[in-house]
Order: sequence, then C-alpha cells, then structure tokens
Amino acid sequence: MTVSNVWLGNLRPALVVLGALAMSGCNMGPVDAEGEPLAESEAQMQCNDCEPPPPVEDPLPPAPDLRPINSSAGNPYCVISWANNQPLLGVLVKNVGDATAPASTTRVRFTWATGYSESFEATPSLAPGGTRYHWVYIPQSCWDPYCDFQYDADYGNVVAESSETNNSATGYCTVL
Repeated sequence: MTVSNVWLGNLRPALVVLGALAMSGCNMGPVDAEGEPLAESEAQMQCNDCEPPPPVEDPLPPAPDLRPINSSAGNPYCVISWANNQPLLGVLVKNVGDATAPASTTRVRFTWATGYSESFEATPSLAPGGTRYHWVYIPQSCWDPYCDFQYDADYGNVVAESSETNNSATGYCTVL
C-alpha cells in the first residue's frame, strides 16, 4: 500500500492512501495535490495486469413478505360484515414482498376472559402486491363488550419471507 504525504492548498499535510488499486496490480500513476490522476499527457495510465472488479450482487434476493394490513377506518384491523345474523371479522393479508408467495395458512385467534377460539384459513399463492380477505365468524362468547383478536399471516412460518417479524396483528371490535 502506498501512502503519500501531500500538501493541500491550505498548506496542511494530509495522508493520501493509494493502496486499493495498487494492491490489485493496477498502476494508476501519479496524482496531483488533490489526489486526482494526472492527465494522460502528463502520465501514462495503464492497467494491463488488472482484473475487472467482481459484479455487485443484490444483497437480498427477491422474497415474498406476507403481512396483515389494516383496512379499517375505525378500530385497528376491525372490519365487520354480517352473514346469517352473525358477525364476521374480515382480515386482510397482503404480499408486500417482491416475489410470489406460495400458498400458506392464516390463523385468526379470538380471546375473551374465559377462553379463546381459533380459525385457520387457507391463503392462496399471492403475487407481489396481491391481497386476500378472510372472513371468519366471530364467536358469540367473545363479546364482553369488546372482542379481542390476533391474526397471523403465514402461520407456522412456512413461507421463506424477507421479514418474519411482521406477520402478526392484534385488534379488537366493539359491540354497539
């Protein structure tokens, strides 16, 4: 590695390290006071023994990323519909990654003071940006007057995702 003492315009000495290319066998030739290579007429710049630098690879390959999405304007994640005089909770799963997610399972877990109920929903393969709503019946015993729930996209972590830390969401719904 070559270290040169160079005087800059403000007359303070500074160390200029010229070793990165010199160590690889490249002769960059002399430099001026600012560390810039001299023009070809002033110095021959040849690099006959150089190997091209390795290609820069994307540090992370494309991967899916399944995530619960809040599509509620009210209570977080609380989207309710009705069927057969019973309330349904709608949970939205989205692939926010940059690769297609294979089929997976979404778990919805309702909890209340005396128990819980779980539902496991099949989530189809989702392209990047793709979404899937799951509609799950809310257990009657859950209302006290709040119904707490958690839902997990990619339950069991079957899909190799870019982030496994954003698969869960919690919320509650209120009976009015």
